[in-house]
Amino acid sequence: MKLVIQIALGVFLGALASQLVTDAWRSLNAQQAREAERQKLAAEESAREEQTKRASELIMRQFQGKIQEDQARHAPAKQDSKQAQQK
Repeated sequence: MKLVIQIALGVFLGALASQLVTDAWRSLNAQQAREAERQKLAAEESAREEQTKRASELIMRQFQGKIQEDQARHAPAKQDSKQAQQK
C-alpha cells in the first residue's frame, strides 16, 4: 500500500511540475510575442513619422522652388518696367 501511495504521489507531483513548466513557457512566449508586437508597432510608427516628415520637406522644397521660379520669372519684367520708367 505504501508503494502505491508513493507512486501516486510521484505521478501527481510530476503532473503538477509539468503543468507549472508548461504555464511558465506559455507565459514567456506570450510576453515575447507582446514585446515583438510592441517593437513592430513602434517601428511602423517611426516609419510613418519619417514618411510624413519627408513628405512635408518635399512639399516645402517644391513650394520654395515655385516661389523662386516666380521671382525669377517676374524679376526681368520688373527690371524692364523700371528701365521704361527711367526713360
